[in-house]
Amino acid sequence: MRVSRVAAWLAVGVLCLAGARVAWAQGAGGPETAATTEAAPPPQKIDNAVCLGCHGNEGFAMPGADGKTRPLHVNPERFGRSVHSKRLCVECHKDITEIPHQKGVERKVG
Repeated sequence: MRVSRVAAWLAVGVLCLAGARVAWAQGAGGPETAATTEAAPPPQKIDNAVCLGCHGNEGFAMPGADGKTRPLHVNPERFGRSVHSKRLCVECHKDITEIPHQKGVERKVG
């Protein structure tokens, strides 16, 4: 299923404006009791369309820890043709647990 760029932007905008944090890591969301853990639905993984809502924009960049601008653009068409297209971004970028991302955390592929 291909999500339009407008739909991806809309999803990211809604998340950002609402101040929502998207989390999928086990235990994310605070302390839980055994009763709430059993009743909780399985955590949702962040869809690639959400990631590409920002990273799919030409020129998208942020300052790195050294203060130098770090390009973070991912070409959506090239990504779609790559061997990575069948995977979720967060399958490798495991430290990404919320949108918007926490500030000051070095991102790694793991």
